[in-house]
Amino acid sequence: MISLLPTHRVLLLGLAGMVCPFWAGLAQVRIQGNVVLGGGGIGGNIALAPKTAVEGSAATVSMAPRLHWRNGESLPGTWENAGPGTISWRSPLFQDSVPLKGSYLRLIEMPSPEISTQRLGVAALDRGSFAVLLKNGDRLTGDILGTEGNWLRVKSPRHGEVKLNWEGISSLRRLHGAGVIFGGPSGIEGWGAVDTKGGEKSLSWFALEGGSLGTQQWNRSLAMPLKIPDKARIDVVLRASEVPEFSLQLYLGGNPVTIETWDTVVVATQGDQFVPLQTLQKEQEVGFRLCWDQSSRQLACYRWNGEKLVFFTASADLGGSGKGNPVTAEATPAPASITLLNKGRDLALEYFSVMEWSGREPSKRNPGDGAAVAETSDGIVWVGSAKLSAKGLAIGGKSLPFEDLIRYDSETAGAEGSAKSRGTQLRFNDGTVVTGEVSGMAGGQVTQLMSFAEGPVSTRLDGLHRAALIPDTTHEVPAGPPLAELDAIKTTNATLHGTIEGSGDGILRWRPVGGEKPVALAVSSDLEVRRASSKDPAASAASLLFLDSGDIVSGKLLSISDGTVAFESQFSGRLELASTSVRALHLGARPVEGKGFGDVGWHRIRGDEKLVKQMPEKVEIDNGGAFGHAAILQGDEVRFSIGVEAGWGAVGVDLFVEDVESRSEATTVRFFYSGDEMYVLLGSENDGLRGDQSISNLRGEPVKIRILFKGDQL
Repeated sequence: MISLLPTHRVLLLGLAGMVCPFWAGLAQVRIQGNVVLGGGGIGGNIALAPKTAVEGSAATVSMAPRLHWRNGESLPGTWENAGPGTISWRSPLFQDSVPLKGSYLRLIEMPSPEISTQRLGVAALDRGSFAVLLKNGDRLTGDILGTEGNWLRVKSPRHGEVKLNWEGISSLRRLHGAGVIFGGPSGIEGWGAVDTKGGEKSLSWFALEGGSLGTQQWNRSLAMPLKIPDKARIDVVLRASEVPEFSLQLYLGGNPVTIETWDTVVVATQGDQFVPLQTLQKEQEVGFRLCWDQSSRQLACYRWNGEKLVFFTASADLGGSGKGNPVTAEATPAPASITLLNKGRDLALEYFSVMEWSGREPSKRNPGDGAAVAETSDGIVWVGSAKLSAKGLAIGGKSLPFEDLIRYDSETAGAEGSAKSRGTQLRFNDGTVVTGEVSGMAGGQVTQLMSFAEGPVSTRLDGLHRAALIPDTTHEVPAGPPLAELDAIKTTNATLHGTIEGSGDGILRWRPVGGEKPVALAVSSDLEVRRASSKDPAASAASLLFLDSGDIVSGKLLSISDGTVAFESQFSGRLELASTSVRALHLGARPVEGKGFGDVGWHRIRGDEKLVKQMPEKVEIDNGGAFGHAAILQGDEVRFSIGVEAGWGAVGVDLFVEDVESRSEATTVRFFYSGDEMYVLLGSENDGLRGDQSISNLRGEPVKIRILFKGDQL
């Protein structure tokens, strides 16, 4: 443990090249943002925080549902009820659930399950035989029961029976049946991850919007234990923020064949043989249709639009591993017949299907021809205007029964979201998305009025990922009063602004921003209440009385005599306290401007104006420069954002220094940049620096830093 010194001084240092010779002279450090002041004493010891913890441990943050306001604040708890324009949220902070106006809220975020090796081989849940994509971006799954005029009747495990207006349907995707072994993805069900890092069980693939799967970490794999038929067609669509870099391994006839990128070239490989498929330019999305015939051991590769690329003859005997094979024979579990590896910054699996192949080549189609397209299980593609018929889908002069349908795209397919809806949008881990005005909530279900459905639609909430409250843009969205004009309550996991209200019964009540009524606060040793700052200059320069109980009282010192301290506060009136109960007294002085770097106390400690460039909202520190303030740490929280120009460098923050000029007896935090990662070390000059905290995938953006002083810990 490292002792904190009871001073208010802070020092910011440009350290590029000072600590690690590898970074010498490569970067200019930029620090910008806010230093936020709050009440509370400072002293005692310092302890390392968990790696991802800012407001509690990683487990606490990831496992608790959280409500987000439009003003940026959030609160963990439980979604308890909902009605037209309102929701009720239950939190341990309050004795009762809090009724809130939905116009002030942004979303409810639920824990997101992560794919792990333990899921490999877990069977997918039956979501029905089709995924139905609507023009407003919604996605439902279920079995098609038939038609009723211009309505499509769907029976869904999540919604029951619903009727959908055909004019609102963008696409139909077969999930299983009619020769389709697997269609999706529809969230994480059925998928697992192959362990490529010596025992790590959680490999960072997550369910994305619409049921697709993605990762933002390099060298992370995704796998499915699926038997590929002797004659199979495999359709794949991948997407990335840059040109996709991937390796897709398929066990065909018992031996692996890999489709992967070598730099910008997509190749098919097996053992020591390979054949180029295509060269990627600036595409962020790439799609393939692969047709496999076990008897001839030929793999025919096509673009997504049906253009033939190449034939690849697979060997019956595996003679080695191709370049960049995602999994070695030793590491591959037997059930993992399909494996996808991310070789770049990020990767998303947008579409994946395995079906029995009729032997017919995929039909060519210009994706911009403006006509509806349908494909049946025999591989025939039908193009033309489409409408519902009594027996199924009428397109191109042909009536297609739904039991033969594999895929349907309307003339506007690919433009999902063009027909906007408002209300509450529910997104689930299985890819379900439904949007509409909430009319009620009961029994674990939410009832909504949807624009493309007949009558109210009830939705089971199990597997909910998030509920986004979409504002009515025809009216001004309320932002609420400025936070600086509101009271605040603080706990380890949340800071919430609102107003303290009383009703004469001695119970302290709280009305959060958007609250329909005040709610009684629960008794908690972790709770801190702060009144809004007074705009009166005399009040802002008030003296502070620090008590042994941990309370802080602002006001005016009247006298100190005979072991008694007399003090007057606008909140508690005149107080006479035993001096033994008073921990410290801070006499009123010039208020320090805690936001930005405009306070007169900030000044260059080392270096000239070329090394240290001070601006009201940011300061730029080059190698050898130092910048500090002797009295800024008058609270329990410091926030700023930090970045480097070249991607390599370091910055040091010295806290509680005995003397700003000499940096003596400092508690030290060091931030080291290395490419797209940042490492954090903590300690002192006497005890040394230590820590294994790091942040990855910075993408060149400034990193927001928050330093908290809680009790005797940092």
